[in-house]
Amino acid sequence: MASVEATSQGPITRSRAHHQRTGSREEPYSLEERMDRMEDAVERMHETVEGMDTRVIELEGDVKRLRREFQGALNEGFDRLSKESSE
Repeated sequence: MASVEATSQGPITRSRAHHQRTGSREEPYSLEERMDRMEDAVERMHETVEGMDTRVIELEGDVKRLRREFQGALNEGFDRLSKESSE
């Protein structure tokens, strides 16, 4: 028969107490495993952010190119209008 200890959380049998002690020995391993997973997740997020930064830079270049094209089109339109009005 298993011996029983009284605690504020209820009785703990010898097998449960043994499991709790074993679990506490395994805890650092699981913490290390968790840290590895967290580091992997942070690395993936960092790579994603770097990719987003690269894309933002590309988009900024696209915006500058489009502005030049729009400005050129506007200038061409104004030139045509001024030529037509002067004729």
